[in-house]
Amino acid sequence: MKILPPATPALIWYPYDESEEFPMLGTGGRNAMAGPVYYREDYDASEVRFPGYFDGKAIFYDWMRNWIFTVSLTEDFQYDTMERFMPSTVFDKPVDIQFAKDGSLYVLEYGTFWSAHNDDSGIYRIEFASGNRKPNVKASADKLVGAVPLVVNFSSEGTLDFDPGDQLSFEWDFGNGKKATEPNLVFEFEKPGVYPVKLTVKDQDGASSEAVLEVKVGNEVPSVAIDWEGNKSFYFGPESVAYQVNVSDLEDGEIDSSGVNFNIDYLEGGYDLIQIGHQQEQIHPGESYIIQAGCKACHAVEKESVGPNYTAVSQKYLNQADAKTYLTGKIINGGGGVWGERVMPGHPQLEAEQVDKMVAFILGIANPQAGRGTLPLSGNFKLDKTQNPEGYYLIQAGYEDKGANGIPPQKALEQLTLRNSLVRAASADQLQDVAKANGPQFQFVKFTAKEAWIKFEKLDLTDISSLELALNPGNTKGKLQLRLGSPEGEVVGETPLLSKEDRPKGSDGQYFPVKVKLTAKQDFQDLYIVFLPEEDVSIWNTFNLNTIQFVR
Repeated sequence: MKILPPATPALIWYPYDESEEFPMLGTGGRNAMAGPVYYREDYDASEVRFPGYFDGKAIFYDWMRNWIFTVSLTEDFQYDTMERFMPSTVFDKPVDIQFAKDGSLYVLEYGTFWSAHNDDSGIYRIEFASGNRKPNVKASADKLVGAVPLVVNFSSEGTLDFDPGDQLSFEWDFGNGKKATEPNLVFEFEKPGVYPVKLTVKDQDGASSEAVLEVKVGNEVPSVAIDWEGNKSFYFGPESVAYQVNVSDLEDGEIDSSGVNFNIDYLEGGYDLIQIGHQQEQIHPGESYIIQAGCKACHAVEKESVGPNYTAVSQKYLNQADAKTYLTGKIINGGGGVWGERVMPGHPQLEAEQVDKMVAFILGIANPQAGRGTLPLSGNFKLDKTQNPEGYYLIQAGYEDKGANGIPPQKALEQLTLRNSLVRAASADQLQDVAKANGPQFQFVKFTAKEAWIKFEKLDLTDISSLELALNPGNTKGKLQLRLGSPEGEVVGETPLLSKEDRPKGSDGQYFPVKVKLTAKQDFQDLYIVFLPEEDVSIWNTFNLNTIQFVR
C-alpha cells in the first residue's frame, strides 16, 4: 500500500516500568493482546451468559503479565475506564479469548514456560452464575461390583458449593428402599441385584444436584496376576525372563486356561503411557499404532467420520480370504472408490510390521477369533528388542468370567509395561517448577526454582543399584536428590554440588554423565528427583536434565 490511513493514537499504553497513566497494569514484560467486545444481545439467553454489566466492554489481556482487563469506551469510542477481570485469578499466559454461543467465555492458556510442553497449559470455560449456585456433587465407591454380601465404602469427597458459607445436606438412596444422610459411610448389600445408588446434595436454600452410581451385587470380579521374575518396569538388555499367569474366580471355580488371553507385545515407540492403567479391555498394539499414525483423525472405531469406521471395514472383509494382504496394501499405497468418492492417501512411511498389526486390530473387531493368538500361561520370554530407547514391551493378561446370580460376566485385566532403562527426564509423570523443553532434535527438562521436582510414578526399583544422570548445570550451581514417596520423602541418593566447572575435560555434547548410587529398595516406588540450588535460579537461568539411566 502506498496510501495509508492517518495514524491513530493509542487509547491505552504502558512501558515495562510502572505506567503513570495506567498504574493498575503493573510492571514487567509486556505483550498486550486484543480480545472480543461483548454485546449481550449477540448470545443465547442462557443461565451462563455474561450479564449486562459487561455489555459493550472490550477485553484485552497480557501474555506476559498474566491478567485480563475489561475496558469501557465513551460514546465517541474514546477511553473511559478499565477494571481487572477476575482479579483473584492468575491466568497462565492467556493467548486467546472468545465468547461461546451461550455467552460463556473461553480462555486459552499457553502455560508458564516459553517454547515448552507446559503441563499447566489448557482451555478453560468461564460461566456467569447469578444468585445461589447448585452444589457440585461427587460420589465414589471403593467397589462397584462383587459377591454377595457386598460391603461398599461410599464417599462424597470432592463435593463442594461455590457460594461461601453454604451449608450442605446429604442423602444416599441405595436403590433398595434404604437411605442414609452421612456424607461418607459403609453400606452392606445383602441380596444379589443391580442397585442404582443416588447421592443428592442440597444447600440451605434448596438448590440441589445429584450423582448416580450403579452397584452390581452377586458376581465377584476375577483375579488375574502376572508373576514376572524380572524387573517389572524396565528391560536392560537381551535376556530370557520366566513368567507365570495365575487366574482365579470365586464363582467359576476351576479356570479353563483357553479362556485366558495372555500376550506380550513390543511397540516401536511413541506409545503414550497415559493410556495404560485402569483399562477394561486389553490394549491391541495395532490400535496404538493407529493412534500414533493419526488415523483416528479420519476413522473412528464405531462412529462415522471422514472415512469409514473400522467396525464397518471389519465386517465388510470378514469372509474375504486375502483381506489382510488387501488392507495392508490399501494403507501403504492409498486408494479410493470402495466407500464412495472418498480417497485415502497412502502411508508409505509406516513400517510393514506396524501396518500388519494395524490390520490385525481392524479385522479382529468383527471376528475376535481371527485376531491375535495367546501365549502359554507359563514359560520363558526372550526380551531381544532392546536397542530402541523409545520401545516398550506391553505384557497383558485378561479373563472374563461366566457371570453369576443374574450379574453379567465381569472382566479382569493385569498389565505390566517394560520400558528401556534409558529414560527421558521429560517423560516424567508430574513436574513442579520444571519446564519441558521441546525441539526437533531434543527434549529435556529445566529446573527453574528451588526444590523444583519431577516425579516418576510406581517404578520397580528392585535390584536397581544406581542412576546415571545426563545433565547440564548451565550457569547455576546445585544438586539433585532422589527421594521416595514425596518431594520431602526418604533420600535414597544425591549428586554432589555441580556447576559447569564440573564438566569432565574432553567430554563432548551438551550434557555430561553423573552417576548416583541408589540405596537398595524393593518393589514399586514413586521416585522424585528434586533440585536444590546453591545460588539464584529462574526460568531464564536453569539446571537441565536430559536422560536417566537405571542401572542394575
